[in-house]
Amino acid sequence: MLNSKSRSRLQHFIRQKSKLENKHVNLETPKLNKHLVNEGFTKLCLAFQKDIEKGEDGELGALLSEKEYLENEFDLLSKNNKALQIQFRHLLRRFLKIFTILTLVEIHCRELENEKLLKDINKLKTIMASVISM
Repeated sequence: MLNSKSRSRLQHFIRQKSKLENKHVNLETPKLNKHLVNEGFTKLCLAFQKDIEKGEDGELGALLSEKEYLENEFDLLSKNNKALQIQFRHLLRRFLKIFTILTLVEIHCRELENEKLLKDINKLKTIMASVISM
């Protein structure tokens, strides 16, 4: 997320590093040349870092603020999601208890109805038996 100024500055640093490395080949003392390359590159990196920290219109600061805001939002949504999951589980348990009770009541009612029908059938059998035997 570098702006165009930062990108051009980065390309400039890379070119400078290449030039310094090329100078290294031409110098007679490699240790001195390496030191010059590293020193020049370090200066360019520090300048680049300062440019990023300044940013145009506080771009880096704005991005960091937005990142922090989004992380806070994510944490809040995660907490809310967990709370909703807990509530959903409680509601599901309550629903299952109610459903189980209603099912048991329905079964009991059907058993009572069956018992009544069996008694009625037995009464009818008795009546039929007495009518036939007459």
